[in-house]
Amino acid sequence: MKFGHLEFFVDSPEKSVKFYCNYLGFEIVSDQGENFKWVKSDNLEILFRKGSTGFKPDTYHKSNIALCLYCSNLNYIIDKLKSENIVFQNIDNSEKCFAIRDPDGNWIQIVNPENILTT
Repeated sequence: MKFGHLEFFVDSPEKSVKFYCNYLGFEIVSDQGENFKWVKSDNLEILFRKGSTGFKPDTYHKSNIALCLYCSNLNYIIDKLKSENIVFQNIDNSEKCFAIRDPDGNWIQIVNPENILTT
């Protein structure tokens, strides 16, 4: 077996595509109508499927799962996202690891991979 893709159930696939492409650098791969939209970053593909978004934890540590994105220039990304009024949550009291939520409340961790072992 090998990894295929992630599938996120979302209120609005269009809104999710805009968020991931405009703010996180993903690119749209396929638009299969209003209910199914695909994005990609490197080898990671995500299908946004219209559906129930369910549980929306208010903190990163209460979530069941999170997407972790690597970024070599963490300060640049933080400044860019803050300029768009995206709220950050500090993780583990570290300035090297932050989390944000997408439009459906899914948690996304942003970290410089060089800092993973030093956080």
